[in-house]
Amino acid sequence: MVGAFITTNRCSKRYRLAPPKNWQEFVALCQHIKSQGASPLVQAVQEGWPILAWLDYLSLDIGGTAYRQQLIDGESGNTPLTGKLVAQFKELLGQGLFFAPERLWSWQQALQAVERNQVAMTLTGQFSEASIEPSSASNIGFFPFPRQNNANKGEIAPLEVWVVPRSAKNKNELTDLLRYLLANDASMAIELGALPVTTDSFTQQLPNERMKISAASLQEATELVQFFDRDANPELAKNAARSLAMSIRNDSSTALTDGLIEGMDVVYELNIAPDSAPLPQLYFASITGLKESYFASNLMQEIYQQLGYEISVTRFATVEASLNSYHFGGDGELMRVDAYKKLAPGLEQIPEPLANVAFYLVCKDLEMCASSLPRGSEVFVVNDLLVVKTWADENHLVTKRYDSIEALFDAFNKSDKGLLVLGASEIIDNSTMLTDSTYRTIISVPLYHYVHNKHQELVPLLNKALKQYKTTQQYQALKHRYWLQHN
Repeated sequence: MVGAFITTNRCSKRYRLAPPKNWQEFVALCQHIKSQGASPLVQAVQEGWPILAWLDYLSLDIGGTAYRQQLIDGESGNTPLTGKLVAQFKELLGQGLFFAPERLWSWQQALQAVERNQVAMTLTGQFSEASIEPSSASNIGFFPFPRQNNANKGEIAPLEVWVVPRSAKNKNELTDLLRYLLANDASMAIELGALPVTTDSFTQQLPNERMKISAASLQEATELVQFFDRDANPELAKNAARSLAMSIRNDSSTALTDGLIEGMDVVYELNIAPDSAPLPQLYFASITGLKESYFASNLMQEIYQQLGYEISVTRFATVEASLNSYHFGGDGELMRVDAYKKLAPGLEQIPEPLANVAFYLVCKDLEMCASSLPRGSEVFVVNDLLVVKTWADENHLVTKRYDSIEALFDAFNKSDKGLLVLGASEIIDNSTMLTDSTYRTIISVPLYHYVHNKHQELVPLLNKALKQYKTTQQYQALKHRYWLQHN
């Protein structure tokens, strides 16, 4: 059973994508998919063992079976190779590349998310072949794990065996059973969605392109290993799985560093008890770079839990990417101004606003902020906000966007006549960097939550729940936390 990536062909065809040939192309592919409004990756973590395939593949790629054995034995610790492994996985973190990372996905649920075009790829194994819905089969593709170092072509291929108990009473019939199995080994394995262990040619019997690519990858492998959790001490494997899962959940490599390099016990509950089934989950888009989106995320998590739902938020850098997310099953927009409904007719606005938010023009001197800005003046921004773009267009200004608040302030400090726009929470968060500047309010606008029209029945329920929640002390505390109490 070869582990690799299952991918949705719909995303590939829509954006004319090709399977990556190496790790660098894979990372670039993930970033490109995210920029187009689709979620690149979803990872099964609920049972622990599926996520450990990342350790298997990365360790084989970095140092072959010798280094993987060090991981298995718990002897890798603070070594250059482990640092390299963490650094390589870190390339997938900090950018929101994993879909709904806080959800404890089973591998079946992750596969279903790909089948439903909610996400482009998942790392899974040949065992998932039998679980692919026939109606989705033509839309599902496959490519082997992309390597950074082609010198180590190891493959995860655990061997499944038939076992007969010692206490069996019909041992005399074993010979006939073995003859039957040997005569039909290839066809039986293929019918079970697995690849046969045989020296005979069987590729022509494989029913689809996915299995043929998988078989070719297995035949080219120079090393074969079992699943990580089958070889490692159970506690070591569990801690490694928790480390990876928490790193994905937090979109940070800190937990992986703690678990693999520092040898610390990482506390993160993966397995769900049978009597604690998860709530149905909805998936919302949002814009990056705006602190108020975290206010909205906390607020709407409370509201939706009251209605029996969990929510997950994927943040995109542009309006276009956010709008595209609805082609891939998105359930709505976390937080937008009223003008957004003109761009997204498929969304329903919740009439009750989440809060009012203020935006400020920050200037290097009082005179600039006290008067109208000359036509064509360049204003620095850190996100793609409709309300700021509208203000700039109305005042005949030009906006220049930066990818981070650090880059924004660096450009502002180097400019003789620097101008920038910040939200209320950005002003308070960066007050120490604004001591020599002046600023004035340019926009005060309500923010609204949107749901896809497939959820129209939720509109009155959300509106009522939001109105009620806004009368509570919890709401006021949340506004104070994100510096919205004055707006």
